[in-house]
Amino acid sequence: MRMKKSKVPSILNKFSVAYLVQILVAFTISGFLFMGVSYFQKNKTFLKEINSYAESFANVIAYPLWSYDFDAVGRYTQVFAENKDVYAVSVFDDAGKTVISWVSPYSKEAIPAELSKKIIKPVFFNNKKIGAVEILYSKERLKSFVNSYILLMLCLIVVLTIIMLIGSRYLIKNYILVPFEILSDAIEEVEKGKYEYDAIGRDVKFREFGKLLNEIEKMVNAIKSREDELSEVNEELSILLKSMPDGFVLMDSGGNILQVNESFVEMFKYSEEKLKNMNVMDLSDETFSKNLFKNYLEEALKNGLTSFRWIAKSKDGRSFWIFVRLSVVVLKGEKYFIALVHDIDEEVKLQEKLKESEEKFRAFAENTKAAVFLYSEYFEYVNPATCQILGYSEEEMLKMHFWEVVHPEEQMLVKERGLKRLEGDEVPQSYEFRIVRKDGKVRWIEFVADHIEIKNRKLALGTAIDITPRKVYQEGLKQEKEKLAATLRSIAEGVVVLDEKGRVSIVNKAAEKLFNQKEKDLVGLNCNEVLSFYFEDELGTREIKKVSLSFKEIIEGYQNDKLFLYKDNGDELFVAVSGSPVRINQKILGGIVVISDITEHEIYKREIVKQKKLESLATLAAGIAHDFNNLLQVLQGNIELALIKASDDLKPILERAQISLKKATGLAQRLLTFAKGGAPIKKKIENVGEFLKNMANLFLAGSSIKTIFEIAPDLYPIEADPTQLEQVFNNIFTNARDVLKNKGTITIKAENFFYDKKKYASLPLKEKYLKYIHITIEDNGPGIPHEILERIFEPYFTTKKYGTGLGLAVAYSVISKHEGYITAENNPSGGAIFHIYLPVKEGLEEKPKPKIVKIEEKDVPHSVLKKGGKETIEDFDFSSLNILFMDDEEDVRDVAEDFAYALNCNIVCVANGEDAVKEYKDALNRGERFDIVFVDLTVVGGMGGEETLKELKKIDPDVKVVVSSGYAHSAAMSQFKKLGFVNVLPKPYLLEDFKRVIFESLSD
Repeated sequence: MRMKKSKVPSILNKFSVAYLVQILVAFTISGFLFMGVSYFQKNKTFLKEINSYAESFANVIAYPLWSYDFDAVGRYTQVFAENKDVYAVSVFDDAGKTVISWVSPYSKEAIPAELSKKIIKPVFFNNKKIGAVEILYSKERLKSFVNSYILLMLCLIVVLTIIMLIGSRYLIKNYILVPFEILSDAIEEVEKGKYEYDAIGRDVKFREFGKLLNEIEKMVNAIKSREDELSEVNEELSILLKSMPDGFVLMDSGGNILQVNESFVEMFKYSEEKLKNMNVMDLSDETFSKNLFKNYLEEALKNGLTSFRWIAKSKDGRSFWIFVRLSVVVLKGEKYFIALVHDIDEEVKLQEKLKESEEKFRAFAENTKAAVFLYSEYFEYVNPATCQILGYSEEEMLKMHFWEVVHPEEQMLVKERGLKRLEGDEVPQSYEFRIVRKDGKVRWIEFVADHIEIKNRKLALGTAIDITPRKVYQEGLKQEKEKLAATLRSIAEGVVVLDEKGRVSIVNKAAEKLFNQKEKDLVGLNCNEVLSFYFEDELGTREIKKVSLSFKEIIEGYQNDKLFLYKDNGDELFVAVSGSPVRINQKILGGIVVISDITEHEIYKREIVKQKKLESLATLAAGIAHDFNNLLQVLQGNIELALIKASDDLKPILERAQISLKKATGLAQRLLTFAKGGAPIKKKIENVGEFLKNMANLFLAGSSIKTIFEIAPDLYPIEADPTQLEQVFNNIFTNARDVLKNKGTITIKAENFFYDKKKYASLPLKEKYLKYIHITIEDNGPGIPHEILERIFEPYFTTKKYGTGLGLAVAYSVISKHEGYITAENNPSGGAIFHIYLPVKEGLEEKPKPKIVKIEEKDVPHSVLKKGGKETIEDFDFSSLNILFMDDEEDVRDVAEDFAYALNCNIVCVANGEDAVKEYKDALNRGERFDIVFVDLTVVGGMGGEETLKELKKIDPDVKVVVSSGYAHSAAMSQFKKLGFVNVLPKPYLLEDFKRVIFESLSD
């Protein structure tokens, strides 16, 4: 009901005291604001004044202070201090020492810091700082102003307050107490349950109280409505309690049960009436202390709520864990407990199992042979096996980053993956890497790790086992697998599947290619119609016979690698055929035939046959060449010495003998080509094209043969033995000249060749080289008969009446020892073509930058220094040289002594390395030194050249040793510098060779 608007006056019209209060507050605020502004202005003026006084005082005492007139400074200070605002004055010189210190006599006690202001001013004289003044000012003047103002304001406030109190008493009595009596009557009616209240007709003097009575009437009606709603809520609450999965219990402060829900009844198996007559502690298991439960009740009373775990016991005797949330509520002034009970028996048992599992895990981790560890950036837990594998103690491990134990080559990978794993990123969970033990040993481990979180900390759990033995085995197995894989990749296998009647049922793509027929054309045919091959008879007459495989042969197990097929172009395709039965429970259901293309293998096999034929002469050639060269050395050396001393009549005879010896030397050199391990003495051939032109012009000179050169301009340089290559081209050009009968055309081509194993599978080149020089020499003669084409590189095979059969065999041996390949074929249009592939060493195609070598005087032999550092052999002083010469042949030593005599130098000859080392050591002890040492590579029953070099290097690291031999059976002759020799002197050699090697070795 709305009250009608009346002319009842407003309470605000009568409560004039409110206006008084507003005036009082406004007056007070304005007064204090005015005081604050005034104080700020006075303080600003005060600071300005004292700064000005301080500046003036500093200027006045500047001169007396500069002239050390401290009396004048004192007088000026006293005059300045007469200002009552000054509390203390101190004057300091430029060193900070106090000159004058004055305190005001008007102050009986120290002035508080908040009532003082300190000012420090520097004192300058002639723009130079000579001291400082420190002045402490008193703010008593400002304090007096503030105190007076506050006193005045207080007086005014007291007067206004008294006026307000008198007016308020009258107004409150007449205009507030009466309306409150009316309100009190209304409240009493509501307390009695009378919710019908009529506010009309009540005598109120102010319309505000009229509105209030109207609102009270609305409130009474609302209370009645809410009481009805509360009844509905109680009913809903009862339903809620019944439907709660957790138990609910209401208890008094002593723990006596007052109310429970159905879940609580179901949990404890007692009836609701029985439970209401029980104390909550009666539901406790005997193992759970009732005093402890009381402590929880007290804690809830103190804090308002608590939670705990409790072992309860139901009516049927079952003990089980529950989780209790206990809170305190106040109803009608008394405290009660409300508890929500959750059955956690399964969870507790699960936790116990988890704890047991953790204990088992720890027992496992502590006793397992595998490393188990936790890590973040550092190791946080390591088991004994981890320490055993790595060789560190547990204390040392826990101070280390997890990646510190990893091998340097894999450390960054493991670190990166480990840190990503800690962040939860996807990284491989398991992999293998190397670790470095504390003792420096490297071991392989198999590592497995996963990301985990423990107490909101990101960690990783890792395990590792030492797989070093397995890795060693795997490495060996890997090598074998790689060999097997390489073999499998190099062959093409066809598979033909037969049914139980011997008919073709499946043909794979490789078999289709071998037979040059489609599967649909072969399926259903009998096996002997498809599996037909060719072979040569065992007598070697090259009679070709055909064989067709029967089903019986296949299921009995067939093996044959002597068969071949014909390609469309007529070439032979060599195959290995194997057949086997397909059995299930001993019953033959068919057969499988595997056909392997072994053409490349057959080519390799024939190449090996060639090699073995060459190697069959290796031992004989080596022995003959070595002994023969020693004999040639003696003969050649003596003939050359005889030529020096012989008369004019004898010289022609000796010169003819010398020419014959040179031919014999060439024959020995050709024999050496077959010697096992006779490595070429390689040099860099910068311009291969020019080298080929020179060879062709040299060996074809005097003939009418036309030479055509097709040389690529960008040929790579190669490393090769020029002398041996001369033999190769000499033999090829000589054969071509004989076949062409000094007329016809020879075309010489050279180009860069890039080797691709897959593309050029039939070429038996070495895969370690990617670049080759491909040289072809083609003539337009009759060609090479097909029946002898495969034998032309065999030793002693020749079609010439007076031929030796060594020419092309030497060429084949030389190219092989240069790690290249040589082959021949007939040109379909006529003539023969020789193909030569010479490898290009990696990086050799880049021209090296010239090196500037600074030669110190101490590095130049004294024989060179005597000639003023000239490096020509004509000016070289051999007479001052001391030579140590070692060879097991006495005749060779005699020739060396004669050579030394001819050069007018000193020489000591010994028969073996032991004597050479002794002689060198004795010479050093005497203060002498051999300028150069010659050693024979092989010494029968004694220390050879390589061992002698090692021993001499121990005595004198700067010793210069030249290796000499009639047979290059080791790398010493071709790779002498890598072994530490300064030069090489092949036998036989002339006096000029002896001189040249000495000069080159000592001038290097």
